[in-house]
Amino acid sequence: YKKTAPLTGYYYAKGKLKTVDGMASIDAVTDEIGRVLAAAAK
Repeated sequence: YKKTAPLTGYYYAKGKLKTVDGMASIDAVTDEIGRVLAAAAK
């Protein structure tokens, strides 16, 4: 966490930070990750 936390601010400032609710069901998390990755691949 200590090494990756600074990246959150960096990518947020660039408008590239995407978040996923990791507390949702496994299916919901999987679907959301798929949507985020598909959008990034375009």
